[in-house]
Amino acid sequence: GSPLTFTATARSVAPVRLAMTAGPPATVAAGAVIGPVTVSALDAQGDVATTFSGVVTMALGAGSASAPLLGTLTATAVAGVASFGDLRINVPQSGYLLAASASGLGGVTSDPFRVIAGPAHRIEFGSYPVMGATAGVLIDAIQVIARDVAGNVATSFVGAVTLDLLESPGGVVLDESVKNASAVNGMASFGALRLTQAGEYRLKATTT
Repeated sequence: GSPLTFTATARSVAPVRLAMTAGPPATVAAGAVIGPVTVSALDAQGDVATTFSGVVTMALGAGSASAPLLGTLTATAVAGVASFGDLRINVPQSGYLLAASASGLGGVTSDPFRVIAGPAHRIEFGSYPVMGATAGVLIDAIQVIARDVAGNVATSFVGAVTLDLLESPGGVVLDESVKNASAVNGMASFGALRLTQAGEYRLKATTT
């Protein structure tokens, strides 16, 4: 029947700052999704403030390379955590930073990460004899460029590229010995082509 006496310290669970609980990888391909990236609101003790349901905004951090950050840049926190599932950057560069902010809370910046050119997605002609050529004479060098989904040169592409004539007079075909080239740093060059017959031609480039 004796009284029980104790002391306790009240603990604040109000959010005071943000933390990036899942940040960007060290390297990501241009145009590819970064993440997903998650940001948590923490209380003074460093625990997730599950009552926080505010809006978190994502941007490139100070000192990042100049490029637009694409995707959904705001997210409403659920149980103290905001998720960003479609962030992308199209420009290959090093030293990008993601910076998250929310009204009334201390912000957070990610570790630096690098954006590299992605895998080859399509090919296009870089140069070809748009001004025409002379029958029997080597034509101007033809270059075929592989590009990633963001339009950057896909420098990792080293595949074989084949040239064919989509249109030609009298059924002229290209010599098999000069119609194939392997790409170097995403570019295939053809410098030994000649057409022996005058007329209108149209080139087609293909690769697997």
